[in-house]
Amino acid sequence: MTDKKIEETVSNVSETGNDAEVWFFTDINFHGDCQTWSKDSFDHLDFEWDNGMNFYQTISSLLVIRGECQVSSDKSHTFYDSGYFDADKGKNGSGIFDNLMDYGWNDRITTIRTQHGEILRNKSTPYLVLRNTDHKNAKIIEADNPNIGAYPTQLVFCIGSPTGKVYLYSGENYTGEIMTCSVDGGYVAHGSSNGGVYWLDDSPFTVRSVSFEAITPPGGLDLYADPGFSGTKTHLDWDTDQLTPNTSSIIVGGGTWYGYTTEYSHQSSAAIILEAGGGYNNDGRYDMDYLNEKGVSDKLRSFRLIN
Repeated sequence: MTDKKIEETVSNVSETGNDAEVWFFTDINFHGDCQTWSKDSFDHLDFEWDNGMNFYQTISSLLVIRGECQVSSDKSHTFYDSGYFDADKGKNGSGIFDNLMDYGWNDRITTIRTQHGEILRNKSTPYLVLRNTDHKNAKIIEADNPNIGAYPTQLVFCIGSPTGKVYLYSGENYTGEIMTCSVDGGYVAHGSSNGGVYWLDDSPFTVRSVSFEAITPPGGLDLYADPGFSGTKTHLDWDTDQLTPNTSSIIVGGGTWYGYTTEYSHQSSAAIILEAGGGYNNDGRYDMDYLNEKGVSDKLRSFRLIN
């Protein structure tokens, strides 16, 4: 398996983690055109957006990532006639409003506002939305699925997971490349904060299977603080970031791993490739001499499992 290497963010993480944020869609179940709003102000929808999109009285579903979304149907752009959609309401208490007909607001919204960023959604119930590269269609996933068909994905909403993460695989039965998403990670778009939204504009990902728990590979990786495979040992079974850079020797029990000298793997290219059959003696053991030769002794801070 090859790691997609975009966990936590594919851009800079927002400094304003409490910003209210909503995404709105012109069809139910998050199909159709979509756009986001995250400013502490209101937005008139009676103008043509990029690529000819129109959201004036066409919105049919909402995802409230954080905070409260206040809407109005008043054509004078006031909030005299208001509706409220909060991040802790809707399906699963997760800000999921997949059909505004159920709330009497389908194709009525003229003005939209986000506020009260302190309102947080439930993030523990499995719920994932994948938006197709055609910018029109979406797929909702609420449980592990070994075969969703080939689904080319441009936008990911990681709304909830009991583990806090969702694992997307390019192959059926949880094989192939892996994209790891977090309910608190994501890409910051149009001023939005990191609330599990991943925009893959530069690198769309075709998803064929999804799990809400990591499928742990055999063997793993053992990191030792001292040479000769001694000292404090840290065992890894899966992708890991933000490690203390004090690794002086390594044993690979299984698989192929990439090691990085940056706090997060997406911040740089791999500094070293570690394999179960690698090292000086082809036994998966990498002592300090080998790590020094590669310039990474006491410098590695993040690892990714490749296969």
